[in-house]
Amino acid sequence: MVPKVKDVKGTIEFSSFFESLGNPNPLKKEIRDSFSLLKSDCTIGDKINHNLWPQIYIKKYQITNLWRYPLNSGWRLLYHIVGEPDGFTVYILEALPHDEYEKRFHY
Repeated sequence: MVPKVKDVKGTIEFSSFFESLGNPNPLKKEIRDSFSLLKSDCTIGDKINHNLWPQIYIKKYQITNLWRYPLNSGWRLLYHIVGEPDGFTVYILEALPHDEYEKRFHY
């Protein structure tokens, strides 16, 4: 059974980045389209093993899970799912290009 997602939100930092992309922008469209996919099924991404979580996410957002959704452009969305009484909320933490993603995760 697919979890019921009531909302997809971005952190303040992600929201600032997203708004800075301007219109029209292919990356902004791809990210916006991913919101609908995540709202339909928040587990569509890849769950990241706890031992790989960057400390910044643990300290800053107190995450208890971490997921990666790869975009066709090579960027990755990193998100956290929070269970609430009336459904789940997906919080987008960051959108990173491949090279920044590798640095963040020390690959």
